[in-house]
Amino acid sequence: MNLNDLLIGGLSIVALVIGLVEACKKNFGIEGKWAFILALIFGVVLSVLAEIAVQVPAASVWIVRVVQGLGAALAATGWYDLSQNLAKPRE
Repeated sequence: MNLNDLLIGGLSIVALVIGLVEACKKNFGIEGKWAFILALIFGVVLSVLAEIAVQVPAASVWIVRVVQGLGAALAATGWYDLSQNLAKPRE
């Protein structure tokens, strides 16, 4: 297995799965085994998309753009949450 197999558009599938699961946990209250099942689903879907991007060059551009958009959205919300936590006064 090549480590490039775990990337879509330069973004790690593992990092995307973590970000997506954490976003679902925070926004939809998913916990425990459901978070695990959701991680499996996200992992499989993103891995299949990565393979489609390799096998179907015409789809590659769109898959990469969508995944990069997801990555950018997760990063932006993470930075926002971090800034909110840092702005809170310490007790």
